Amino acid sequence: MRKEALFMVLLAMVAFVSADAQITSYSVLPTTLKPGVTGSATITVYNPSTTTLTGVVIYQGGEQFTFNSNRVQLGDLGALGSTVITIPFTIKADVPPGIYNLRLDAFWTEGSETLTKSFSIPINITNPPIFHFSFAPLNQITPGQSFIVHGQITNDGGSVSKIVITLNSASFFLDGISQLSLGNLPSGSNASFTIPLVASASVSPGVQSIPLTVAYQDPQGALQQTTISINPVQVAKSSVDFLLDAQPDKKSLSPGDKTRLSVNITNNGNSKAYSAKVTVSAASQYFTSLGSSERYFDIISPGSEEHMEFEIGVSGSTPAGYYPLIVTINYLNVNGETQTAIQKQIGVEVGGTPEITITPNTNPSPISSGNKYSLSMQFSNTGNINVRALGVTLTSDSFEILDPPTSYIGSLNVDDYTSVQYMIYSKKDLKPGIYPLHVSMRCKDAYNIEYNITRDVMLEVVSSDIAALTQTSAGMSLASTILIVVVVGTVGYFVYKKYLKKKAK
Repeated sequence: MRKEALFMVLLAMVAFVSADAQITSYSVLPTTLKPGVTGSATITVYNPSTTTLTGVVIYQGGEQFTFNSNRVQLGDLGALGSTVITIPFTIKADVPPGIYNLRLDAFWTEGSETLTKSFSIPINITNPPIFHFSFAPLNQITPGQSFIVHGQITNDGGSVSKIVITLNSASFFLDGISQLSLGNLPSGSNASFTIPLVASASVSPGVQSIPLTVAYQDPQGALQQTTISINPVQVAKSSVDFLLDAQPDKKSLSPGDKTRLSVNITNNGNSKAYSAKVTVSAASQYFTSLGSSERYFDIISPGSEEHMEFEIGVSGSTPAGYYPLIVTINYLNVNGETQTAIQKQIGVEVGGTPEITITPNTNPSPISSGNKYSLSMQFSNTGNINVRALGVTLTSDSFEILDPPTSYIGSLNVDDYTSVQYMIYSKKDLKPGIYPLHVSMRCKDAYNIEYNITRDVMLEVVSSDIAALTQTSAGMSLASTILIVVVVGTVGYFVYKKYLKKKAK
């Protein structure tokens, strides 16, 4: 039908000089002709008359074309005869798209008369774009994830304008835009672009492709379109996981302490966590949250980190040890569905520093130089942790330790005490004053950490006279001591009055 219509156009354009030569049909190859392309026109020439056309020659022309030869020799064409000729041509490279006439001028003789006739064959020259698309490799994506596609378009064909990229898919959507406009793209040029996309929350895991429609306007102003696809697109199963780091502001807590617990959570999965709630709770009765124990976040994206702080109180009766605190993370997926809560445990250390108080007591008391005494040393655990393997050693420059200087006590719990007895000798040259007795203690805590503690116990040395007047023993009460002092004082008074006073007169 198309050839017949074009042939009717041809016949309408024919300028008849003689009705004896006609073109009854023609065809043009290739069907798509572009600038710079070589083609050919195959023509059937017919002689409808009853006489012979002698020496038929056809000259071809047209300023948009070049030819290998400017004419075709047909020779004689008998009455009612026909012949087929092929005219090769090349379209010039700078010809814009359009419909151009391939001009044919026929010459022949009838008897002594030279006749001529002209024909025109319409040649439709087009220059459609030849698109080449390339896309950067995509990382694995997850349902509901937003991502960017980096691409490049190259046009090896004719110039086009008003290029627009759209997407029609149930699994992927343009993110924040309805279409992507690239503008004009001349022949032989290229352009880079980025497409913001988002995957549907219901997209199936596996290898997918993203269909794109590219619409453009050709040089004739007609709207054209073509389709391309982005592939492969690897869709992973949605998952959320959290890395947790939590540290109290004190390395070691003591009973009765308050601490600020710093918590950092990182979404190490490949999907967003929505409406996340982070809760800190204790598995032990010795800990309690001070203030709110919950923190809320609208979205925690893959790779993002959130920081929060909780204030935790430690009971005053907490034994030394390691205790777990539980961090629970509740969240929704992209479809608003509640997901299985994620729980992580962090360890908190409760410890302390041993504190040993020493109370000395001597018998008899007070101490004077050059005498032996029984020294009782009371060791009291006034700290906040229990101690074990407690051993003590006594040394002194002022007193001789007559018993073995080292004693083993063992365990000593908080608020407990015990006593150790030593026999000591105060050296003869000691003058009245206060002298140190060095006490070295070694113990371990519940974590088997060893401590070395040194204390100086101060012992007072008085003169022999004062010691004789005030000295008490373990079997003598304070009342007895006072009574002796009173009696001695009374006797002294009467001696003074009877003898010394009379002698003075």
